[in-house]
Amino acid sequence: MEGQGVMAWVLAGLMAGNAGAMLLIGWGLAKQKKGFFYLAVVVLAANIVLTVTDEFGLFDLMVLLIDLVLLVLLIATRTRYLSAGHKRVSRLESPRGRRSKP
Repeated sequence: MEGQGVMAWVLAGLMAGNAGAMLLIGWGLAKQKKGFFYLAVVVLAANIVLTVTDEFGLFDLMVLLIDLVLLVLLIATRTRYLSAGHKRVSRLESPRGRRSKP
C-alpha cells in the first residue's frame, strides 16, 4: 500500500512538471522564439505517445484530442516561429511600421 502512495506522488510530480513545461513553452511561443517551437513539438509528441501507451479511457481520449489539435495548430503556424529574419510585429504597429491610432 505504501508503494502506491509513493507512485501517486511521483505521478503528481511528473504531471506538475508537464504543466510547468507547457507554461514555459507558451511563454516562449508568445515571444516567438524558434527553440520553443521545437521544444513544444517534442513535448506534445511525447504526451501523445505516453497517452496511448497505458490504459485508455475517456479522459485519455480527451487529452489525446487536445494534444493532437495543439500539435496540428503548431505545425500549421510554424512559419510564425521559424521564418528567418522574422521581425515581430506588435499589435499597435501597422505592417509598414507606422503606429496606428487607437
